[in-house]
Parts: sequence; C-alpha cells; structure tokens
Amino acid sequence: MSLPLPALNGSEPLAFLAALGALRGAARRWPEAKLSWSGSAFFQPTLHFESEVAPEELVGALIEACRATLELEAFTALGSDVKVSPDIFRDHLVRLSELDDASTLESLEYFAAFGSDAVADGSGKKLKPTALHMTAGQQQFLDMAKQLLRETKPEQMHAALFSAWDYQDPGPAMRWDTSGERLYALEARNPSSNAARTVRGANALGILAIPFFPVSVVGMRLRTRGFHRVGRRTEYFVWPLWKPPLSGAVINSLLGDARFAEERIDAGNLKASGILALYRSQRDVNDHGYGTLRPVEQVF
Repeated sequence: MSLPLPALNGSEPLAFLAALGALRGAARRWPEAKLSWSGSAFFQPTLHFESEVAPEELVGALIEACRATLELEAFTALGSDVKVSPDIFRDHLVRLSELDDASTLESLEYFAAFGSDAVADGSGKKLKPTALHMTAGQQQFLDMAKQLLRETKPEQMHAALFSAWDYQDPGPAMRWDTSGERLYALEARNPSSNAARTVRGANALGILAIPFFPVSVVGMRLRTRGFHRVGRRTEYFVWPLWKPPLSGAVINSLLGDARFAEERIDAGNLKASGILALYRSQRDVNDHGYGTLRPVEQVF
C-alpha cells in the first residue's frame, strides 16, 4: 500500500527532513515501511507499507513517535542544549553503552548525531554540535526540540503532510527552512518584535530524522553526514531524492554516499543508481551564531 505525502516538496531541506522523519516515525509501528520519491519539478515522497494505512493512522503513529522520543534519555539527560562539556557527554555515552534495550539504542542514535566528545567548540569547554544545530543565544536546541515534540498537535502534523504549508503555526522553528530567515532590509518591521510563524509538524518530523545524520571526526574536525565543505569556509547541506522505495537502513547508507560530495557530479552514474535529483543549500552562520540554509540549488 502506498501513501503519498503531497505537502512535502523534496527540493526544500525542511520538507526532505520531514519525509525522513515520517519514515522513521512510521517504522516504529510498521517496521517494513519504505520511502520513495516521484515527480520532476516538484518531487513528492510516498510511504510504502505492506498493509493499508490511512492518513489518520499515520498521523496518530507520528504523534506517538514524537511523545516517545521526548522521553528518551537523549532528550532528558543533557538539559537545554547539546552543547555540554565533552566530559559530561562522554559519561552519558559510557553509561548508555552498558545497557541494552530499545530506548537506550535509540538514545545512542541521537547521541551519535548530536556531537562527539572528541571535538570541542572554539571555547574548548563545550561540545561542538551537529551541523543541524542552527540555533544560538536564547534559542536552546534541545528546549526547542522538546517543545515541538511535546506540543505538536495531530492537526498540525496532518497539515504538514497533506496540506499546502501556510506558515500559521507558532514557533519554535529549528531553522531548517530556507524561507525561515527574516532579514531586516526585507521586513516592514524589526523581525525581533515580529513573532516567527512556522509549520510545526514539519519541524517535529525533522527532529525524528536527526539519527539519519550521525557525526564523525575527520582530522580533528567534526563532520555531519549530508554536509559537505567546498574550500575552507563554504559548507553545503546536500541531499538526494530516489525513485525505488527504500528502508531506513538503506537510506542511512545512501545519505553517506561519497559521490554527492564530488566536485563534478556524474549524473548518469547517479541516475543508474535510482537517484532522481540532487540538491544542495549553503549553510551560513552569522556573527551571533545563528545558522541559515540559503536558497536551494539543483545539482542535477
């Protein structure tokens, strides 16, 4: 049985993350779930199941997945942000690695994507976080994530998957949307006094997708799967869209494909592998530490 998710446009990073989160959340109830993409200018995801699944059933399962994720130690142990001291992070990892149950393994998946105790930030006192960490100042990554997992309503989840995005939900937003940056020169009012509106269901699903993007240490630098550097300072989030229905395990492998980072993309080779399109969005960080994903480029 196939269930299209017509509100998600694969050419946008938040929608791509939401599709991955929908797959991962659905797999908690339907382990055989798979994800594919179809289209040309507008690429739409479809979830595949062995039995019939109604939209309302999927939404209920995703809300359950959000609430269950909220209870994981990965979201309860570190406080308001993943940028804790490397020693504290390591202590949690060591203790969790000695346990063996489903929630512990899921927590470890999140820890593996949050950061590495081997790499500190510029201060040397705190963990350097995943490239998906786009917040700073009073916007605390885990506090925002927990609020979304806790407060996203079924109707907001349904709208994120099946209705045109109208950006009528209150924040927080994880800053994974290329339309989310509000520049002073383009606003009628100071953006700081104009509350941001977002698509809550999509942000909550993006949080469920985080384990697809573990970090690694390369030459004492932290690297996040799916993020590739061009030169010393330019970093892109790069993501593929694929035609055949793939399980989460296969997608995990696909997202780490080294071909996506090549300077010259062999489109024929990728198409032969079932890749429909490849997109990228530059990740910028301003002077205050806030990350922004710039307008998307289609690589092929």
